[in-house]
Amino acid sequence: NNFPVSVMQEEFRPDYIVGVSVGDEMSKTNAKSNILEQIENMIINRDEKFHFTPDSMLILDLKFDNVGLLAFGKAEQLSQVGYDSMMVHISDVRKHVCDTVSAEDISARRDSFKAKFVPLCFRNVWISNANQFQSSYIRRNIGGKPGDKFTFATFRRNYYKLLSDNKMKEIQPHTSFNAKDSTFDLMLKADIDNSINFKLGGYVSSNNVNQLYGGLLFQNFLKVPFSIDIDGHVGTLYKAGCLRVRTDFNVAHLPFYLKWNTVTHSFTYYNDEVMSFVSENKSYSNSDVEQYTKLKIGFPAFRTGKMEFSAAYGVTRYQYKGLHTPYANSFDRTDERKFVFSGLFDRSSFTVRQFPVSGSSSRLALNVVLGDYSTKKYFSPIERHRSGREDRDWAQLSFVANNYFPLGRHFAFGTYLEGVVSSMDVEQRDAESVVRMPAFEPTLHSKSVFNPYLRSDAFGAVGLIPILKLTDQFHFRLENYFYAPLSYYDWYPGNTSGNSYYNHPVYLGEIDFVVQLNFMTLSLYGNYYSRPEKNWNAGINIGFLMFNEKLVVR
Repeated sequence: NNFPVSVMQEEFRPDYIVGVSVGDEMSKTNAKSNILEQIENMIINRDEKFHFTPDSMLILDLKFDNVGLLAFGKAEQLSQVGYDSMMVHISDVRKHVCDTVSAEDISARRDSFKAKFVPLCFRNVWISNANQFQSSYIRRNIGGKPGDKFTFATFRRNYYKLLSDNKMKEIQPHTSFNAKDSTFDLMLKADIDNSINFKLGGYVSSNNVNQLYGGLLFQNFLKVPFSIDIDGHVGTLYKAGCLRVRTDFNVAHLPFYLKWNTVTHSFTYYNDEVMSFVSENKSYSNSDVEQYTKLKIGFPAFRTGKMEFSAAYGVTRYQYKGLHTPYANSFDRTDERKFVFSGLFDRSSFTVRQFPVSGSSSRLALNVVLGDYSTKKYFSPIERHRSGREDRDWAQLSFVANNYFPLGRHFAFGTYLEGVVSSMDVEQRDAESVVRMPAFEPTLHSKSVFNPYLRSDAFGAVGLIPILKLTDQFHFRLENYFYAPLSYYDWYPGNTSGNSYYNHPVYLGEIDFVVQLNFMTLSLYGNYYSRPEKNWNAGINIGFLMFNEKLVVR
């Protein structure tokens, strides 16, 4: 009974009733074509037979045209509407209700009632639908060793952590009171995900960044949960193969994971814009190929974050056009071998992969790189020189934060902040240094092009992002980014003097119309870079643009 006035009248016989009706009449749209509308109308629109007079009842009839049955996120807003509407009629209610109770008396009654509550404290945990090892893992993660007491706050925090690692499809909790020691028994019905999942995806763009993605994920639960993930990318810009193995542990109430990654991937920046997934065109400006193996250990940090430490070894090969590189298919080359030790804090409350409109994220990374390098360079169009191996050790600290703030129903505003400081050796300030430098790449388009004006061994950048939300799936966004190198270098395309420095700030502006679906994103974009001069671009992107983590994390 959605509006049980008759029940109140028959069972309680009150002197006066206050009711709020929020159920609209049957939707004027064609409900037969929408099963959700049919269900909503069945629940909300129920004929209720009751009799009332103005002296016995006050009914507030509130209509919300743009609020659906499942709009739980608007509960606080709707509650405030109900409160404000009722305050208008308080004087009418007082005409029919003469008895009053002081606020102090109500508070005392409530305190007396709450004092009878038994604290929600658990000791015995019973787990069904799981084997011995799985039950032990769940018990340790929920509340520690058998026999340990733990509070509801501890259970709630650990419950969300346990579900977040994707090993559990679902855990249904139930409780019962244990009068012997005034604790509660906790019954958990587990649904564990032992499965093989196939992954398939892609990214199609009007420029030359087209990509196919496929993978296989196997996860199981023996003494500890583990997963094996194999995937690959094929495309014009990016090609990759990756093997990941992960195992989760819980020691002394501290959950953590170990992860082993082996990655080979390459970025190739073409001068053309051929729409294909495998380009035979050799007119690319530069490329880098990276192969590495990395071992990680990670810990949860707050509800939506993690701390991660890693050690890795890898090799990177850069190919690029130098000042004396002959045309056609000849390139200068730098080969690096390096050990990388990293520390990373990563936190995000975004619910979408691309173009978020709410939530926040932050990422802080420190890398220490120990290695050496060798080069093959053209000193003239016909003379090429190969250097011996030289040591190259450096460190890098990077930070990025992205936040979105709601400004009413149809508007939001985003802020972006990024900074990189590096001790990378860039004394030569030539093409080799530029390809090795960290890049500022806040948009999908900037990730797909090689722009030397947005690369520096140290830089700072800010972004301002106003957003117009048409619906939950459609929005416009205007992204404005201001980039400033904190050091400079003497090389850029076309410069042969070798004595000009290049430390100008850059403005990047982009407007996007975004269609955000659960399985993909579609965006129409137009953008402008202040450097290179008069650099305008427009196009369409379909899908998710994803890359593997690089050897030096940011």
